[in-house]
Amino acid sequence: MFPVYLYEEDFELPENGTYFLVAGNGLWLHKDTGIVKAFVPVQNISILKDLDSDSFVQCTLPKIPAKHILRIKTFFKNVVQEHRSEASTSLYYNKETNEFKIHVPQQRVSHTSVNYKRQALTHVEGMENFLCVGTIHSHCDFGAFHSSTDIGDEEDFDGLHCTFGHNNLTEFSISATVAVNGNRLIVDPMDVLEGIESVPGQEGHYRLTELAPELEAEWIAGIEDWMSKVSSGIKWKDDAIFQKGDKVDWAGEMATVDVRSICGEGPFEVDSSSGGVVTIVTKIGLARFSEKLFKRV
Repeated sequence: MFPVYLYEEDFELPENGTYFLVAGNGLWLHKDTGIVKAFVPVQNISILKDLDSDSFVQCTLPKIPAKHILRIKTFFKNVVQEHRSEASTSLYYNKETNEFKIHVPQQRVSHTSVNYKRQALTHVEGMENFLCVGTIHSHCDFGAFHSSTDIGDEEDFDGLHCTFGHNNLTEFSISATVAVNGNRLIVDPMDVLEGIESVPGQEGHYRLTELAPELEAEWIAGIEDWMSKVSSGIKWKDDAIFQKGDKVDWAGEMATVDVRSICGEGPFEVDSSSGGVVTIVTKIGLARFSEKLFKRV
């Protein structure tokens, strides 16, 4: 058998011999046969037997408590009212106490994006034993789904990631996934969030469970502090291809993309357009896409 080394800073690679090296960017083979010599990345090790096993992804966190869900949904609703924009919150969890805390980072938002810096908070008083275990972000007033940007963000961010859509409405949409090393599992929001109930006849839509007014007021107290972390930073472009009220249809066949069957055949009405992204009214609600996917009818 050949030796296997784990790469660390200042590790000096042996110049001779055949061995494997495991590094952050994958598995490498240094091959030295006396006839050829190479150091190359490898996908498979032919001398080893294949593992007969199924991969799995699951969430072992307890459900996010109802008080946090109410507070987050109220925050998202207020951001829509004030900025008509997305927003984001970060989930922190203490394994010793089974306690969650919600952090709202300073963020710059628009109708179709939210930008903030991911950060550890172990240096902050009261957060020493809390780890960041996921995110809940909003899709403003259109449908909840995990966009290509969201999926990319989850590549190196293990944990629970939820999207709340239709935040201008009492009955809103939710999409939830668990990500581990870039592997994603779609989960039922009811399995990971407390304080919500499904809306009969509307798949993927939920509403908050009813609370006593005094308890609701207690749980959302101080929400203004979260609002102070949000600033609108991206202006609507005057030179957008489409304008609100335009009728558009798919620009191509999109035969391999199931989103067409989900959103409908069109034509669609444009709700807004900015920065190369168009938001349209589909059969499942508002959805956003690249302007390049559509043509004016």
